[in-house]
Amino acid sequence: MGFGLAMLKTAMKKKKPVPVDVFPITSKSLLDFLSIIITLVCLGVTFVYGILHRGSENPESKVKDKISFGYKKSQKLAKMLGFLYVLFILTSTVVAVKNAYF
Repeated sequence: MGFGLAMLKTAMKKKKPVPVDVFPITSKSLLDFLSIIITLVCLGVTFVYGILHRGSENPESKVKDKISFGYKKSQKLAKMLGFLYVLFILTSTVVAVKNAYF
């Protein structure tokens, strides 16, 4: 809200449109973009895993709309998310080192 009003005020003073670079691809914004993408991917993986592993642990249960995340001796979701987090840490480290030294 504040940014929009400030830009409106600037545009009215200059009497012409003010160019705004909404998404500049720089090293800092690349790391921000990467963290947002990884967060959305982890959210999506958790959602899809929950939908695919729907159902109760007890086959005699009448309630079939419960969501199970593999609590009973299953580490599949934890391994998938762990892989994504390690991939994010390695990728962001490479980008940060590249920007710092090269």
